[in-house]
Amino acid sequence: MTSILKVDNIQKANGSTPTAKDLGINTTGNMLQVKFISRATAIQTQSTTYVTTGLTLGITPSSTSSKILIRFNVPSYINANNYHMYITLFRGTVSGTNLATSPSVDFGHLSTVGGGEVHSMLSGEFLDSPSTTSSVTYTIGYKVNTGAAVAGVFRDSIQGGMTLTEIGG
Repeated sequence: MTSILKVDNIQKANGSTPTAKDLGINTTGNMLQVKFISRATAIQTQSTTYVTTGLTLGITPSSTSSKILIRFNVPSYINANNYHMYITLFRGTVSGTNLATSPSVDFGHLSTVGGGEVHSMLSGEFLDSPSTTSSVTYTIGYKVNTGAAVAGVFRDSIQGGMTLTEIGG
């Protein structure tokens, strides 16, 4: 005999919504949700402290044991005269937590030697363990090594983006 159970809503005794784990479903290692943002509006900076590229995206983990895989691609350029451009990933805003392995390491770096501009697609990925079920925001920031340098992103409407993937823990 086959039975069908149809319900409109399932709640725990305390009125909250059950998680997959509460229902006996093992989500460890599974992709639970994906968020994506793209951008193609050119901006530039001469700032020696991090400013946003405009790639900022939030995700709400379903469990405190979830991991968030962050991947990004940012079309970038820096002008001539031995200048440097750095790009990195923050949890929160550009004044938040820099997720690079140390303050002296970034996720991407462009350098010029001699004349002409240097253009490149700067990419990175990071597996974060935010240990929360509250919304978490990630931001890609960039800066230059000297105020005489001009660095930019998304020039000529070249598209870049960021993907956040929650992985069950």
